[in-house]
Amino acid sequence: MTFKNKIRYSLLSYRHIAGFYQSLRSQSEVGAKALALMILTGRRVSEVLNAQWAEIDFAQRVWNIPAARMKNRQAHRVPLLESMQEILGPLRGLDPVWVFPGARGGALSKIAVSTVLRKMGHPYAIVYDFHAIFRAWVDDKATYPEKLVALAFARWEGHAFEMAYRRSDLFERHRALMQDWASWCSTPQSNEKVEGHHFLGDMCPDAGCALAPDVQ
Repeated sequence: MTFKNKIRYSLLSYRHIAGFYQSLRSQSEVGAKALALMILTGRRVSEVLNAQWAEIDFAQRVWNIPAARMKNRQAHRVPLLESMQEILGPLRGLDPVWVFPGARGGALSKIAVSTVLRKMGHPYAIVYDFHAIFRAWVDDKATYPEKLVALAFARWEGHAFEMAYRRSDLFERHRALMQDWASWCSTPQSNEKVEGHHFLGDMCPDAGCALAPDVQ
């Protein structure tokens, strides 16, 4: 298989993410904890790696991502579930500013997260994959209205986006959606293997995304 195809086939399916997540939580590196939060929150790589403690409100159970760090330049609130707080807890005190500090100061790099993936046996996986996995699960499994999904993915813009997030009921429904996802990530499916994880073959509808023989 070519290098390009290895990268394409490396993407884990949401149907097998729980086994991967279970193995990930046994890793102690800061990069592993960053990846775990990335999976549970469904947020982009840069948003997670550049998270600062000033954005985390443990009392209100909210992660407030400022507009300057969002792709659409709209401030975004992420529900902070108990499982997410369990990830963040051991990191408190490592650095006064950065949630995921790098070994040489500043925020953790994507290389550190990629190193975790290689260590876990996924040398061709890329950190951007996990945002897509969450989106695929929402499309296939969740039964929430599209407006709520757009809100969860911060894909509304302008005044409508701001007004929507001022409604506490919508935010609580957002919290419920994220709790469903966290529960899915924590509960291996009956056909899932914890070791030797399956790779993506069913998230891509085109024939070119079928699994190559050497990774089936």
